[in-house]
Amino acid sequence: DNPVYLPRGGHVVVTNGLGLGLAGINPGSVDPPGGAFVRDPSGRLTGMLLESPAFTRVTCLLPQPEEQDRRRAVRAGIRAFNRAGITAVRDPGLGAAEVRSYQAVVPEERSLRVSLMWAVDLGTTPEERRAWIDGLAPISGFGDQWLSIWGLKLVIDGGVEGGYFRDDYANNPGFRGHPLTSQENLEAILEQAHQLGWRAGVHVVGDAAMEMALAA
Repeated sequence: DNPVYLPRGGHVVVTNGLGLGLAGINPGSVDPPGGAFVRDPSGRLTGMLLESPAFTRVTCLLPQPEEQDRRRAVRAGIRAFNRAGITAVRDPGLGAAEVRSYQAVVPEERSLRVSLMWAVDLGTTPEERRAWIDGLAPISGFGDQWLSIWGLKLVIDGGVEGGYFRDDYANNPGFRGHPLTSQENLEAILEQAHQLGWRAGVHVVGDAAMEMALAA
């Protein structure tokens, strides 16, 4: 009777039949580029949605947290880390709202050193992406001992089920994973970052994705 949303990391979401229906995903839906509506051997949807192009239809239906919710979550996270003896973390892949929440809380708490990474949206056009990076004012290293900007974060392939490999998956002949951008786009982003003095962290899982990163 209720839609279900179960995320794992940044690469997999599981939902139920009601969730699929609300998101407009049906047996005739075609897998989006860079993602998959996972099916069982009979072709029936399982409810697993692989990579963000597939599960964005579900995540956009979720209620969005308010600023006080994000700040409360950051404070709770800081205290959980401190209880475990952890005094420094890096959060990779944030948007402006999350960065603002960290900026409001970390200087007040002063018990966890945090370095932040801006998430580069590979779903935008090259022109939009270039303008966004150009518009980021504080560059790598900006901040103080408690809160600083480490750099940019790019995700160029999937996770455990969608990493981009040279060879087929043993359990899925013909499937080599999901490259989430092209070599040309990756090189253009890193070149722009280099010109502007930005560090860049690149997420890779598969060997083919690693080769893309090393070549760039």
